[in-house]
Amino acid sequence: MRLQSKGLGKVTLPFRLGESRITRGDDCIVFEGRITEKKVNWPYRGELEDKDIVNFMKLANQRPVVRYVAEQAGVKLYGRMFLAACRLLVSPFRRKTENTAKEKG
Repeated sequence: MRLQSKGLGKVTLPFRLGESRITRGDDCIVFEGRITEKKVNWPYRGELEDKDIVNFMKLANQRPVVRYVAEQAGVKLYGRMFLAACRLLVSPFRRKTENTAKEKG
């Protein structure tokens, strides 16, 4: 991902989300880090709410995004992303079933 700011002029900074510290806030996912490139030392903090994550998933399902990911990273990566999303969606139900089984047993 790349970030631009009017305060930086025409400088575009790389934003490596994978290098962020990710924690869970009260009502969001928090990612924090620091961009140190092109004479910039910029700490950042972002917060993703549940609706943001759903919107990212919707975005990832759009044809131009699917096509881009398939061309850039290969279909195999997109398949892994899809399976990870499926596991994410199923995990709350799995935990609920496991907890119910423990209560009965």
